[in-house]
Amino acid sequence: MLSDFDYNADTETYTFTIDPRWKSLFGGREYALIDWNKRLQISQGQDMAKALQRLFATSDESPQRYALVWLKDKMQYASPVRKFRESLNSALCELKRLEIVARWEIGQSSKGKDQLCIWSGK
Repeated sequence: MLSDFDYNADTETYTFTIDPRWKSLFGGREYALIDWNKRLQISQGQDMAKALQRLFATSDESPQRYALVWLKDKMQYASPVRKFRESLNSALCELKRLEIVARWEIGQSSKGKDQLCIWSGK
């Protein structure tokens, strides 16, 4: 995995280089690429925002659509739907602040089910 690993005793720091062959595994976006600079800026207590960032990173489609029932179940959110919507709104506001999400809306799918529709902030 590593092509180089050094320790500097003067500064007490480690330096490592990842083998460039790993780029071929992750370069085609087969896996989610998390923007860690933005991830580290997500406010404390915003675990739902972090979970949504991971979910949204799995696709580059815009918009992305998710059934609210599915999201609530996926996040193992036990409170009533009303509270889930409040938490979801708070998390999405945080993601918009960081420009991870450009905009979102909650509406009805073509089957009449509540769904979240988000547009990428890229």
